Amino acid sequence: MSTPPEPAPRDLDRPFPLKDQVETILACCRDAPCEPTGITRELYLDLAERIARGVAKFQESAQLEAPTCWGPSRTSSGLRSAGEIVDPVEGLPSYQRLVTGRFAGAVGMLLEAGRAKDLAAKGVKAMTLAIEALSQTGKPNPIVCAEFFPREVVSGLAGYAPYVGEETVRRWRVVLAFDPESGYHDTLAHKPLEAIFNWNSFGLVSEQLKTLHGIGGDAGFIERYLPRHRTLFDANGMYRDPNCPMTYDAVVRQNFSVMLHAGYNGSHRAWMEEALRRGALAALLFQSPTGEAPFGGRSNQFHLVEATHAGCWEFQARQAARGRIPHMRMCGIPRFQPPRTAAEGDCALAGVFKRAARRAAMSTRRWILEADPFRHQKSFFAPGTHGVDSGGNYTMYGITAAALFCHAYRLADESIGECATPAEVGGFVVESSPDFHKVFATCAGAHIEIDTRADLAKDATGIGRFHYESLRARPAEGTSAELFNSAILPITKKPVFFEKTGFWPSAACRGEQTKDGGARMAELFNS
Repeated sequence: MSTPPEPAPRDLDRPFPLKDQVETILACCRDAPCEPTGITRELYLDLAERIARGVAKFQESAQLEAPTCWGPSRTSSGLRSAGEIVDPVEGLPSYQRLVTGRFAGAVGMLLEAGRAKDLAAKGVKAMTLAIEALSQTGKPNPIVCAEFFPREVVSGLAGYAPYVGEETVRRWRVVLAFDPESGYHDTLAHKPLEAIFNWNSFGLVSEQLKTLHGIGGDAGFIERYLPRHRTLFDANGMYRDPNCPMTYDAVVRQNFSVMLHAGYNGSHRAWMEEALRRGALAALLFQSPTGEAPFGGRSNQFHLVEATHAGCWEFQARQAARGRIPHMRMCGIPRFQPPRTAAEGDCALAGVFKRAARRAAMSTRRWILEADPFRHQKSFFAPGTHGVDSGGNYTMYGITAAALFCHAYRLADESIGECATPAEVGGFVVESSPDFHKVFATCAGAHIEIDTRADLAKDATGIGRFHYESLRARPAEGTSAELFNSAILPITKKPVFFEKTGFWPSAACRGEQTKDGGARMAELFNS
């Protein structure tokens, strides 16, 4: 297939809008006292293993029905196969095969790290089923989620070598060398270029990992689609998936971080490094003093978000330590700077990224390590469907977090020390680009996040988060009306204002119609 025409990239060619704030805040971070967290990358494996053990209980588990407090169970739905992970509430929805694949990959990565050896047999069953599913790519009636688990399957393959024969590994590798253009769903073989978004990035990272591990890998496929993704980054290095959810900005940046770590060195590496640098720096200013990543849009209350950010920041810590990121006095130069020697690396900036990653992982411990069963989202509701974002079932978003923590473990360089983070230093207010319509204020351990033009299907306009470093954080406080009866209004901390009609509308109800975003919200809050 010919390479599609490259749309003119605009935003990443502009100077970094947050340059001055980033420079000022990071200067304060360098001078701030910082007590070490005492955390190592083993925490990532602790979290991943706890989740994997919890999910393993639901492998082909007809007898393991969900507790009644989890909500109505549909575990009888679908046709089970040997090794399948059956969600305790939703059973086998169409995308459940990706759960089995990610479980196989997470267990494989744990095995390679010397963990969870008693899960090897379950992992082999899941890997066998995942490979069987991928063998149907390019054929009639293929699975529709083929992008979403080859990244984990390829990453976990080596962990199974001691447990299966060489011939089995060889067969698995043959299947994994499938044609990406026809095998993946988010490609030009199935849809127009303008309909391609974050799904495609999973295919790109999977192809690069195949190349790294000698399982084929299609370099032409990668080069074909990266120009599309370049146009979807804003000037802050944030990825604009449909409706600009905060989670999927980080998801794509994490996929691209793994790509670069896996050796991608094609014609697009320079702008990718620049986009990832900006996005990671912006995310530092959005992090809560509790360590949590920001809310906003689809999939924003799951622990996979912190796992994703941890991987992005661990990769950036490596980049900074090795001189792949310009020193902050140079960060306003819009284009990528040539790499310098490792001796010229910015150890302080590397330490900021390192500590931010660790604090993100630490923020999940009470829900994953201390709760029984583990929780896949930021609440202690029974882990069924109550209070859960649609599409985020327990096993799927649970095992996804486990796999992402395994990737963060691999991205982590333990030779890098820590430096205080912007979330700890505070003293700033920062606004995202209008596409993401968020305002963050952090000072003296307190933090608020304001959504100035919420996606009303997921959030409410107004103050959706208030955190304080010494208090345990709650779920985001902005709630969409669509979660309730349609007669109920969205809920958040927000102003109301009088209109000539005599109605007192709430800013929480303002969504896409509030086009002036932050300026209008500032007017309302100050009036």
